[in-house]
Amino acid sequence: MLLHDVDELNRWGIERSAVEEKFNLRPMDRAKIYPYLRKRLQPDMTRFSWSQEKQQLYIFHIIPNTTKILGFQIRNFLSSTKYVTYKLSKIYEILNLEVTDNVIELDPISTTFGILDIDISKPVTVFEGPLDAFLYRNSIATCSSNIDSPIDFSTLRYFYDYDKAGKTAAMEKLNAGRQVFLWKKFFSVSKIDEPLKKMDLTDLLVLAKRKDLQLPKLSNFFSNDKYDIYWV
Repeated sequence: MLLHDVDELNRWGIERSAVEEKFNLRPMDRAKIYPYLRKRLQPDMTRFSWSQEKQQLYIFHIIPNTTKILGFQIRNFLSSTKYVTYKLSKIYEILNLEVTDNVIELDPISTTFGILDIDISKPVTVFEGPLDAFLYRNSIATCSSNIDSPIDFSTLRYFYDYDKAGKTAAMEKLNAGRQVFLWKKFFSVSKIDEPLKKMDLTDLLVLAKRKDLQLPKLSNFFSNDKYDIYWV
């Protein structure tokens, strides 16, 4: 019910402009990071801002139909720490605002990108990164393979990155009877060579566009059969 309590969300959400002013951020239409996002196939530049000074991309978790946010993630281009995610209570602290119990209650969903837009009567696909979730209908991003959806919908299915951490998380979910994306089965059917390094949904779609590939329907490669663990 909290997800649909618009008044409560608006009451405790933070104006995006307050974060942009605090960190001296630029909108995308004047930032050099724009070409990067276009290459990553991002369709909506209003979700992002840019710190020229620190070379950081800000990815906002926006409350639908408002100018307020619940959280954000920073993509660092200079630091060895590639991603840093800020929950709502942390933003309150940064802006010197009082952290109330109401704010803390919203923390779990504040870093779950897309959770305010989903239809839980249909399959809800869980990704690690927001950029992937922005490219896939009815999906959320938890910002880590170690973090699950804060609400356990029966319709959840998991599309982890194809890397060591993602494979481990997928195996755990499959053994628990949850649906996961079978990367190896997808590679076998699509005739795409298994990558030597990490691959995520965005990487896959960029590859398909660059090579003009017709990909099979991704939804056909989810399974909750523990005997499919070979294909993870």
